Amino acid sequence: QVGYDYWRAGRLMRHDAYYN
Repeated sequence: QVGYDYWRAGRLMRHDAYYN
């Protein structure tokens, strides 16, 4: 699952707003 690894990395960056 590539999206999962991308989710963890993105969550620490700007994507945190999406999953916060």
